[in-house]
Amino acid sequence: MLDERTTHLVLPCVYFKQTMNSPNQFPLPSEVSTTMSAYIRMLDDKLPRRIQGIYLTGSVALDDYRPGVSHIDFVAVSETALEPSELKLLRQVQTEHSRKLSVPKLDGVYLTWSALAATPLGLSAPYYLLGHFEPKGDFAITPVTWWTLHRHPLPLRGPTKPVVYHD
Repeated sequence: MLDERTTHLVLPCVYFKQTMNSPNQFPLPSEVSTTMSAYIRMLDDKLPRRIQGIYLTGSVALDDYRPGVSHIDFVAVSETALEPSELKLLRQVQTEHSRKLSVPKLDGVYLTWSALAATPLGLSAPYYLLGHFEPKGDFAITPVTWWTLHRHPLPLRGPTKPVVYHD
């Protein structure tokens, strides 16, 4: 469910070249902007209104992205777990995106808001890694991802400061 804390920052690629409304005040590299804009459009076409939060993590969020070398790490968040039929659609999005934009690679995990607010230890969720989609597993479900989301959230969609478990 979306509420007043939610911001939607998915705008044309030109926007992403500007500073984000985030504690991280630096512009996104153009290939990150282009890649994520295309990915989000595909995602919204197949699963309209389903993904409520999209956050960049890893080297992009920590301002250490290397064009042509780094992958784009992300966390996508929904209110409830994705259903099997939605996971099939998500796999289609991933396949189509990889075919259209082969670099930079996307690596991401699909969580719920409640999973994000809980400890990552023992959690299993759908993920996409190096061109392969898996309906469950623990890729990117680590204290480091949670720490990055808590300390350096870089939202493309969703609350600018999501509720993230931290100790």
